[in-house]
Amino acid sequence: MSFDGIVTKAIVDDIKAKLINGKISKVNQPDKNELDLIIYNNKQNYKLLISASSSLPRMHFTNENKKNPIEAYNFCMLMRKYLQGAVITDIYQESMDRVVSIDINSRDEMGYDMNYSLVVELMGKHSNIILIEKESQMIVDAIKRISFDTKSIRQILPKTKYSYLEDDKINILRSDDLPTDIAEGTTKLQQVFYKNYTGFSPTISREICLRADLDFNRRLEDLTENEKLRFNQAFIEVREAIRNCDYDFSIVIDEDEKLKDFHVIKLEKYGYQKKNFDDIHEMLDYYYKKHSSNDSITQKSSHLKKIVSNKIQRNSNKLSNLTVDLQEAKKRDIYKVYADLISSNMHLIHKGVDKINVQNFYDEMNPIEIPLNPIKSGNENAQNYYKKFSKLKTREKMITQELPLIKQENEYLLQLLETLERVTEYQELSEIKDEMVKIGLIKKSKKKTAKVKPSKPRHFVTENNVDIFVGKNNYQNDNLTLKQANKEDIFVHVKDMPGSHVIMRNENLVQEDYDVACFLAAYFSSMSKEKFVEVDYTEKKNVKKAKGAKPGMVFYNNFNTVNVDMSSYDIDKIKEIV
Repeated sequence: MSFDGIVTKAIVDDIKAKLINGKISKVNQPDKNELDLIIYNNKQNYKLLISASSSLPRMHFTNENKKNPIEAYNFCMLMRKYLQGAVITDIYQESMDRVVSIDINSRDEMGYDMNYSLVVELMGKHSNIILIEKESQMIVDAIKRISFDTKSIRQILPKTKYSYLEDDKINILRSDDLPTDIAEGTTKLQQVFYKNYTGFSPTISREICLRADLDFNRRLEDLTENEKLRFNQAFIEVREAIRNCDYDFSIVIDEDEKLKDFHVIKLEKYGYQKKNFDDIHEMLDYYYKKHSSNDSITQKSSHLKKIVSNKIQRNSNKLSNLTVDLQEAKKRDIYKVYADLISSNMHLIHKGVDKINVQNFYDEMNPIEIPLNPIKSGNENAQNYYKKFSKLKTREKMITQELPLIKQENEYLLQLLETLERVTEYQELSEIKDEMVKIGLIKKSKKKTAKVKPSKPRHFVTENNVDIFVGKNNYQNDNLTLKQANKEDIFVHVKDMPGSHVIMRNENLVQEDYDVACFLAAYFSSMSKEKFVEVDYTEKKNVKKAKGAKPGMVFYNNFNTVNVDMSSYDIDKIKEIV
């Protein structure tokens, strides 16, 4: 991760100068792994975000206002008790590690001074926020309680002693040891730093190798003396920048405008453009706003996707089994033949006989062998075959009715899964969750949740100024097509596959408008990764919804089909109204 010990040092350097002697006026916990502290100092409020997220742990000032849950987390209530009104007395980093302690002074119920440390560990999946009593080092509580049952090498529980897990790596603030002097010869160059120096990440390790003009996959023992000099010199440059707080706040962006990386040490050798920021907080806030939203939505939608996928799999298995049963049921006529022939040849049958050979008057009197139950009479054997015939006839009727319903449900579930794959906003996720509750896929949560403002369809405009709307979920698809669209508007949909409903206003259309609408229908579908995609379009008046059909499921006629070349447009170049 880019948020390494060096970035942590830059954060501590900055917030220490701004927050010492500051008063914590408010404590919020918008997420189960995140704490927000409002600190007043020097006639200014600072909002310090501290996240113990497993995937995106971080600490920095933010201007983002997240909604807090209606019912506060227990940890939040406890932190309010100990932190609100407390004064920050010190902030420091452990060695060059991703561990920060915020020392505070507060008063207990009796008015006595109490000193605590809020320890922030930014360690990937081991990230945590821990409040400890300063003198005794006893843990008051942690945002993540850890016991030995979780195979952890230390407990983090209330009333246990806190211990910092110090490694034996080199602290560059206290040592001048050079990499060629301390690393094993078989070590790859980029591994030299994060295996031997505290706080170094792969990002900065690769930067040092690139500055030295060396392949970071080479081994240390393979370097010439001149290459070792370059290697050490590049390291010294970075080390001195860290010691002198010579920071550069920029994010590396690739050709698709995607955020690739960030650091506080200038990344000189990346072959991408950079976005520069005035301070570290602005940089981190920008970077993590982009990533945390996607990360959180991905985590929350993955559970729903698993539920839908499991249901699809169960339906598919059921379809397979029913298809086999249907084939068996269609063979039932032989059992009626057996029963009729037994009834006509009752005089030949007596108990103890396990088969009978008779002439089949249904097949030109050809001989046929009929299996019998030897412990039953001829009449009982005939009745058994009549019952089996009747049962299979009923079974075929039931299967014939059930198969299309399961197929339709799977079509709907595939559409639902496609919608979940494209979720980008909490409103959309909330609406899909509500949809899943209504159809019985999940149970309604007993917890009170704040009302979420409904999301709107995507809105695009062609160069001909024609409006095109794209549904984001099944209920939105229904509303867009069946309620909002005029009967002469154009309905567009990927052919025979899951995808969004696309509605194009029918206003002085030219061919380019149709091309854009069809591209959007292909792009917002399960076929978006294909090179060519078949898309149907028709007037909205030709679109109908069957009685009792699932959300988003419609049928249409009088349509045209086109084959869309997915390289013909760039989605980012089509004007979208946000």
